Amino acid sequence: MKIHDVKIHPEFFSDVVNGVKPFEVRKNDRDYKVGEKLVLKEYCPVLNEYTNRICFKEITYVLKGGSFGLDSDYVVLGLKEASPTASADKNKMNLSGLTSFYTQIKSIPMLGEAERIKQELLHCMLACIENEKVDKETLENFRVKTKELLMYFLKEL
Repeated sequence: MKIHDVKIHPEFFSDVVNGVKPFEVRKNDRDYKVGEKLVLKEYCPVLNEYTNRICFKEITYVLKGGSFGLDSDYVVLGLKEASPTASADKNKMNLSGLTSFYTQIKSIPMLGEAERIKQELLHCMLACIENEKVDKETLENFRVKTKELLMYFLKEL
């Protein structure tokens, strides 16, 4: 299962997050498929930088271009909230705790740098859940992001 990191402009970000805009029009340079995940990273083209706001969506539908006035190089992606599910072989790893932790962390509101770190941690967790396993690199990234978030909070105290 692929996870695509993509930019999204501020004028569309909130509507996608809130479910008002449950679709994305994208250049089909990634061969998008139903069931794949999108990590939408808000990007401000005026400032030429990311805002540190991120949301996770799952592709539910792919309308390929070439009809309905849509250029053949583009697709319209139907989106829904990405909800990680753990159906992993219990011998590989028990992911139910990670799935629960993901849900809890996701619901905690944070601002600025803390939100950026939280979103990176969630991205790492989602990759683990979707791949139903954890390799050394992912585990190290998870450890680093968790430590970074904790250090941020300790510094703020």
